[in-house]
This record gives sequence, C-alpha cells and structure tokens, in this order.
Amino acid sequence: MGYGRAKLVSECLLAEAASTSGLRAAVCRVGVVAGPVERNEGMWNRHEYIPALINSSVRLGCFPSTFPSRDHVDWLPVDKVARVLVEILESATATLEISTKGTLPVYHVANPHAISWGNIVPWAVDGLKLKPVSFAEWLGKLDSCDEPLEHVEKNPAVKLIEFYREAGKTSRAQRRMMTWKATQASKTLREIGPVNREWMVAWSRQWGLV
Repeated sequence: MGYGRAKLVSECLLAEAASTSGLRAAVCRVGVVAGPVERNEGMWNRHEYIPALINSSVRLGCFPSTFPSRDHVDWLPVDKVARVLVEILESATATLEISTKGTLPVYHVANPHAISWGNIVPWAVDGLKLKPVSFAEWLGKLDSCDEPLEHVEKNPAVKLIEFYREAGKTSRAQRRMMTWKATQASKTLREIGPVNREWMVAWSRQWGLV
C-alpha cells in the first residue's frame, strides 16, 4: 500500500501547487511501461515482475499458460508512452482552466487494446522454445530453485516469488484502467495496437534471449 499511497500524496501535492500558483496541471496515472520498440536503445528492466517472469521462464524451460490476476495485458512501450504524455500535455494545457478547487483532471494511460495473457503464450512457446504449464506448476518450479547468488541475474523471478504467490491467486481482482479520457487526448493512444509478436521479439532481443 505504501507505493499507492505515495502516488496519491504526489497527486495531492500537485493539486495544491496548481491551486496556489495558478499552474495548469493534470495527473497521468500510467500502467505497465514496457521496453522500447521503435529504437534499439534502452531495455525493459529485467527485474520488474513481467520481464523477470519471462527471463526466469527461459531458465526453467517452461512458461505459465495463465496469470490469474494479471490476465489483462495492456502494456505500453516506453517510447509510445513518451509520445502519449506529450500529446496529453498539449491537449490538457489547451483546454484546462486554472484549478482553484484543489482537484485536477486525471488521465489513465494504458493500452486501450488490451489482450489476454493467453495471447502471448504462443509467442513465448514458439519464439523462446518453452513448454506451456499451469501457473501453479511454473510457481512450483520457481520455488524449488536453489540458485546461487551469481545466477540471480538469469533467474530474477526468484527474488519476487512472494509477489507471484499473491498475484497468482484466482481470488485477486484484476486491474483495469479506464483509458477513454486519455484516448480522446492522444492520437498515438487511439491508434496504437495491442501487444504483438514484433514487440515481444524486440523485448526478448533486448534481454539477450533471442
């Protein structure tokens, strides 16, 4: 909860600053930011929970065919996010009035063309030559790993195993972001497609997996 509360506090501080100074401001709540897809520079941090899962799957030789509480795949490449934020900024500053009520407009930035986790499984199975298994079996294999410290770089998910245990529970509610307002403000977001094989290959190449 600390992470979410810190974000909320930041939004409140921004709203107060805008009300006090006359600054035109807006809040962008950004979802999962993935690696770049339009240039070869940069890399999706392999220690975040999605890259860690994929990198460790290569180590384990299998890939979870489901991800119960993360089935909603609405990731955005970082280079696309940068353009979206600029477009929202331009739209917001052109239409915003100076805030005097301590509230700001909020834009949820995520891929409006979400797909399910099952859609990325064939890419992992075919592209990385991994065996599809249930999430429980994948977690069990990860839990049974006894990796020495020097191998953690190749099996980063071991550091997040408690997170995966919680995230893998079917009782956990799936995250959804209402993107209609951000989509109205950003041409890039309106026209972007869903996570696709080309993006997956680009990220895998950045991690040195292909």
